[in-house]
Amino acid sequence: MSNDKECSRCGSLINDDAEDCKFCKAKISLASKEVENEVGQPKKRDQGNKGQSIMTKQISSGVLVMIGGIVAVIYFAMFFDTSVVTPTTQMFGQTLGGDRVNNLGLMNDRSNGIMIGIGAAIFGLILSIVTKSKSKE
Repeated sequence: MSNDKECSRCGSLINDDAEDCKFCKAKISLASKEVENEVGQPKKRDQGNKGQSIMTKQISSGVLVMIGGIVAVIYFAMFFDTSVVTPTTQMFGQTLGGDRVNNLGLMNDRSNGIMIGIGAAIFGLILSIVTKSKSKE
């Protein structure tokens, strides 16, 4: 076991004298052959990839929030109905009402939905930019 070390690419145990990994065919550099911790055992594989996958998840979270905000803006701007039907009444043989009129409360809901959607889209954009810049560091 003392002649074995862990491949830095795939993590499998390989012979200390090996030129390349027999599992993933990665070339083993001389520097990685000499790297050992204080006990004399080979160092464990670098865990840097886990941090990158977390950053990737955060980037996709920012993109999802941005897309959700854009979808909300499109829904409230184009498909949200702000009109209501007025009741019909009969008066002197005439039918009155039955038309659609704009409702101020629904118009306010529409404008709030558009503003919240824009805010979510901007927040998602900022989140994806910040996490992308942190992953480069």
